[in-house]
Amino acid sequence: MIGFIFWVINSNLKVYVNIWSAILLGFVVLMIILFYTGGKDRIRQEKLMIASKQKMEDELAAKVLKKEDEK
Repeated sequence: MIGFIFWVINSNLKVYVNIWSAILLGFVVLMIILFYTGGKDRIRQEKLMIASKQKMEDELAAKVLKKEDEK
């Protein structure tokens, strides 16, 4: 905290505000990018899970039909 106060007193408050504004904007942009890519990956994973579940159900239904045909 003392370092920040020293920075503001010895340099300019405008420089201090500009630098922290740039850091904040960079953080916000980074978070938006991470949320976008994370959401896209989550949707892809859910689609794969649904497809594998559907494949398992189809295989089970095929086995049941095969057993009924044998009888």
